[in-house]
Amino acid sequence: MGISRATVFGRTVWTHGGAIWGGYNSSMMYDTATGIIVCVLINQLPAQAFQVSIQLLSAIVNHTVGINENSIHGKIITLYPNPTTGLVKIEIPNQTIQSIKIYDLQGTLINHLNGTQFDLSGYSNGMYLIRSETEKGFYNHKIIKQ
Repeated sequence: MGISRATVFGRTVWTHGGAIWGGYNSSMMYDTATGIIVCVLINQLPAQAFQVSIQLLSAIVNHTVGINENSIHGKIITLYPNPTTGLVKIEIPNQTIQSIKIYDLQGTLINHLNGTQFDLSGYSNGMYLIRSETEKGFYNHKIIKQ
């Protein structure tokens, strides 16, 4: 299948790529720790899709400070810090968070809590799905635990 394991910046990643004469080059990279997938398609000479994949993965892992997944009438719902090593806070404008549910990527409920913050320090590294409930509805978020 052409899939190979590599170490990039000390992280285990699974990769697949290819090239066609004339400059077309592709690279796909899956980071096992975070669940991040980077896919790059380039049509240039010299073709450097793998190098661009490495740079993108580094930028995502090392410089992401928050992911705003939803908005309410132009006001952003914020989940931060993301990625995190522990304490996480959710802010939803003009609403009170009644409960927070944490799911793994298979959809299994891991924890159910109240409040506007939660701690992932005891969890394995990877991506988690967060569902916050307010008096006005449900909001889904993704978070990366490092």
